[in-house]
Amino acid sequence: MKVLGIVYEDLIRNYKAFLEYAFKNSDVFSVITHLKNPDFNPLSTECRHDKILQTLKPYLVRQIIGIQRWSNDNSSDNHTVMKIYASNKDSLEKMYLLDNFLLSIQNDLPEDLCFYKKNKIWISTVSHEDLAFLYSTSKNDLHFLESNHIDFFSEGSISPYKLPQK
Repeated sequence: MKVLGIVYEDLIRNYKAFLEYAFKNSDVFSVITHLKNPDFNPLSTECRHDKILQTLKPYLVRQIIGIQRWSNDNSSDNHTVMKIYASNKDSLEKMYLLDNFLLSIQNDLPEDLCFYKKNKIWISTVSHEDLAFLYSTSKNDLHFLESNHIDFFSEGSISPYKLPQK
């Protein structure tokens, strides 16, 4: 599958338009956070960013505690948590109330905002490296990028990431 790299700074500059397009065209989205104090309470499922993510709680589809591989990144610890939310008009409105997730490191937000269609990665980001990728590119995707002056380049072919089965 051909993959496009997206200029991360262009997504940041067009954050609201990007969110609107991504929410409209995806089924679910995910972010990465970490368990809060896992060494002190190994049974706790409380996450570091739960307070920030509280507004999205009604749209939480599931969370995967201990995930070690996601989109274009991975972790060797068991404290990483992927939170998966429904992409819809209501969850989009809640996202608008939060700081820019593409600036997650600077804003102390969950990282690696990703969007999925039919459980396959469609748009992925790697926050700490300022990277973004678009998979299964359609004419509509290209039109969106071009009309919003978001530059992109060919990344070659990569096998797309799929969300783990329940």
